[in-house]
Amino acid sequence: MEVMDQVKHHSHSTHRYRLYMLFGFLAALYFILIYLTNPASALLSTHLGADNDRLVSLLLRLPLELIWLVVLLSYLRLDGYVNHLGDNKDGRHFAYIKNGLLALSIGMPALYVLNNLWVLLLQHDVISVSFAGIATTYSQLIVTAIAILLIARGTNGINRLAKGYPLNKLTGVLLFVGIAVGASFCFLVANNVSDPSAAPSINNVWHYLPAWAVIYTLVVPYLFLWTLGVRSIYEFIRYQHFVKGNVYRRALRNLTAGFATVIFLNIALQFITTLSRQSLNLSRLTLFCIAYIIYAIMCLGYILIATGAGHLQKIEEV
Repeated sequence: MEVMDQVKHHSHSTHRYRLYMLFGFLAALYFILIYLTNPASALLSTHLGADNDRLVSLLLRLPLELIWLVVLLSYLRLDGYVNHLGDNKDGRHFAYIKNGLLALSIGMPALYVLNNLWVLLLQHDVISVSFAGIATTYSQLIVTAIAILLIARGTNGINRLAKGYPLNKLTGVLLFVGIAVGASFCFLVANNVSDPSAAPSINNVWHYLPAWAVIYTLVVPYLFLWTLGVRSIYEFIRYQHFVKGNVYRRALRNLTAGFATVIFLNIALQFITTLSRQSLNLSRLTLFCIAYIIYAIMCLGYILIATGAGHLQKIEEV
């Protein structure tokens, strides 16, 4: 038994080490791509030369990497709790939730690296604007789909353990929120697709795709994923009411609040970035600042996840 525990601990340590190495690689690659990008695409011009513009761009993006680190650390805390649960019913379901969080923690920096790679290749005429725009949009959809589908599968599993604990009032509120967000998204998409003045850009995928492709390959999948995300929040809350013990419930409350914050703000971020800057009348710097604000608030959600997972692990160890 002691040998098995040592093997398990070694495997877990190796997994954490590889994640840190991958995170460091993505962070360094992101900074390199930002530096190599044409200064004309900098977020803010200092009028003091190309090197200064690059330096400002790097400094503006430094807090983003700190946010990525918080996301990674929250995953590692949840990973520790899931490993402690082992192969019981709760452990198997929480493993899916953990893997969904892993998809977000690695997918987030990977998407930024890919987006800046497309920009760099575009500036050297290696790829077309249409390819860069389509690749940027659909890579974001793929990462979102992987994360939410895994989280939804996990929350569906723990929800089955909580039979007999309906939350009808909350169901109505979440249903209303889902309908309101979906209707607003469809309205903005319709305006965007029908806008002939939208200029071709990496952020304006609607310029390169027919309306039916936009609806069935972007709008419908996003609405489906957002619905799953909202349902996952409901299932988290339902499971929280199901478990016994006030201490355990308080720890789960942090975990639930964290995931609710992350899911809702991911929806908000996708809401903005899926639409072109032209349709929202936002400058590149303004859009970046809005994304920063969303990420900063999202950080609180990840901190709640890490705090809740840490408390749950301590409870299991007692």
